[in-house]
Amino acid sequence: MNLVDLGWLAMGSPDGSGDPTGETTGAGGMGLMLPVMLVGLVLVFWMMSRRNKKQQGKTEDFRNNLTVGTRVMTLGGMIGVISAIHGDVITLKSPSGDETAYTKRAIREAVTDDMWAAMIEPPSIEDAVLPEDEPTEDDQPGTDQPMAGESEDPTK
Repeated sequence: MNLVDLGWLAMGSPDGSGDPTGETTGAGGMGLMLPVMLVGLVLVFWMMSRRNKKQQGKTEDFRNNLTVGTRVMTLGGMIGVISAIHGDVITLKSPSGDETAYTKRAIREAVTDDMWAAMIEPPSIEDAVLPEDEPTEDDQPGTDQPMAGESEDPTK
């Protein structure tokens, strides 16, 4: 079988039988399979692209409508309150009072009240779960071992 025969199998023969020899083998529908698969693939890519464009549009609208006093998170995870906006440069004030400048593209999302509360009031050490078996002085490794460079014989 050569390339021409493979081409006829993929597209179908001129008589519609799907076989270049003229015998009917039931492979005539195979000529439609490739174009249908290609159309399906193009449709999937188009829908994915459309969804991504919508998401990018929402993100751009969010960034363009930022105002002073909005709590936001940057792409790097910095959480702060917008204290100034100068064109594409946004100044964020952290809960500790430090101010840092970022571009609008670095702002990822608005911060929820729960996230802000966790940032302002981190969990205390009393809230931490400690293991029940705490090591004692006897469990400390190497307390009765000589230090590096020391010999075990005290006379040396």
